[in-house]
Amino acid sequence: MGSYNVACSISNISIGPGTPIVFIPLEGSKYGGKKAIEDGNFSLIYSHCIYSPVTLPIFGEYNDYGGIENIERNANVETVEKFFGNKIENICDIESSPKQITSGMFVIREIYEALITNPLNEWGKKKGYGVETIESMKMGIEEWQRKMIEHYDGEERWNKDFPELVREIHPFSHVLYAFIRFREFNTFLDIYASQVQDGKLFDELAEFAMFTDGMFATNNHFSPAMNGYQCGNHYMSRKLYMKSLEIVRRIIKESKNDD
Repeated sequence: MGSYNVACSISNISIGPGTPIVFIPLEGSKYGGKKAIEDGNFSLIYSHCIYSPVTLPIFGEYNDYGGIENIERNANVETVEKFFGNKIENICDIESSPKQITSGMFVIREIYEALITNPLNEWGKKKGYGVETIESMKMGIEEWQRKMIEHYDGEERWNKDFPELVREIHPFSHVLYAFIRFREFNTFLDIYASQVQDGKLFDELAEFAMFTDGMFATNNHFSPAMNGYQCGNHYMSRKLYMKSLEIVRRIIKESKNDD
């Protein structure tokens, strides 16, 4: 297969070789939205209606052939490799990936980082809702950890009562529901339960929860993006985003006039 750009699943900007990216392995969702779409309801309600993430994000660079290279070694990569018993390069290669991974999405790293930096604060303050931060997300994960240790020991499938556990942890349930996107097949819990119980990967989990909220707030969903022009067409992207920016600015200005 020849070289080609691939689109960022969030911004739809064309990604060229060497671009710092985030790769999120995906599997087709098993319940809910996918069935509704097959039945003719084409509205997506949740970000995981069609695909669900299999692991936390993998960081590296786009390789110009539909894959990721120069992958950053970190605690998450080591956890994923240990679970699947394979090198991360093979896990991220759809042709050789484990059976749980049927697809994947690319996100420009700058876009990913923009969404985890308090993406809902301005809107939340305007609407009178609570404001999310990385620290508040971590507090929720720490409470989740305490409940896991308190209620579930040994080989018991602690995740089988996950909804009840979430209700016990209120007001941090919004944090945990970010991970229900993984509940479609329990792979996430199989990979990360012991890590959470050991107090690891809290930063990564909190960032992903923020990204998930930001993605949902921008009307995006977990999904592979289109393969586009070999070198991209950033002129058309500019036209699209300038017009979009014009519209958004007008809507925000009108909403402020209503205050």
